Amino acid sequence: MYEPLQAAKAGAPEVRYSLKAFFLVPFCVVFGLAFTLFGTGLDYRDAERNTLKPLGWVLFAVVLVVTAAGFWWFKEQFAALGYHDA
Repeated sequence: MYEPLQAAKAGAPEVRYSLKAFFLVPFCVVFGLAFTLFGTGLDYRDAERNTLKPLGWVLFAVVLVVTAAGFWWFKEQFAALGYHDA
């Protein structure tokens, strides 16, 4: 996510980026912080039924909000530099 923004700031005629990063980075950060703070005792899923518990859904919702906010910010940065969707 950093490299395309740097390329845009340098005036590259075309900039490409992966949408996967907007989900994967927040996912790793949110769940990584949760596991770092609470360890293996984090009760976020039902392993037997292979489903999320309420805490898991809350963490996933946080990931979605951070993903949307990050993507919006990224698009605003590009728009401010004069880039627009093709």
